[in-house]
Amino acid sequence: MAAAPGIQSALAGTKPWVRLCSILLFVSAALMIVVGGLAGVMGAVALGGGAETAVLAIVYPLMGLLYLIPALYLFRYATRIGDYLTGGQDVQLELALDAQRSFWKFVGILSVIMIVLAVLGIIAAIAIPTMLRLSGGAPGI
Repeated sequence: MAAAPGIQSALAGTKPWVRLCSILLFVSAALMIVVGGLAGVMGAVALGGGAETAVLAIVYPLMGLLYLIPALYLFRYATRIGDYLTGGQDVQLELALDAQRSFWKFVGILSVIMIVLAVLGIIAAIAIPTMLRLSGGAPGI
């Protein structure tokens, strides 16, 4: 049983945008890895190192690597849409939709992790200065 023509049309209209988003994520990941690493090294050489250069040299490339995961999921989804549009088999449609599900599952899990980290960051931003003030360890806070 072939899918309705509306489904093929909707996926055909979706494929180029999914591919564009995946390419933009690949480019963003590459820029974060290269520019973050270079800026961190240049900062370490020019400024003698420090926390700021560690952020550039370590955190940005790690974030860039993290961007590769959704880029791969979206690229796979666009490829499987193309496979379905070429072949028209239900199993190809199922594979395309499963690739989309994998992307959204990753985004959902990452969103929950980011919310938890943001809440922990807010708690730490309140608790640490309060504890320092109470212990007398940080005058003027």
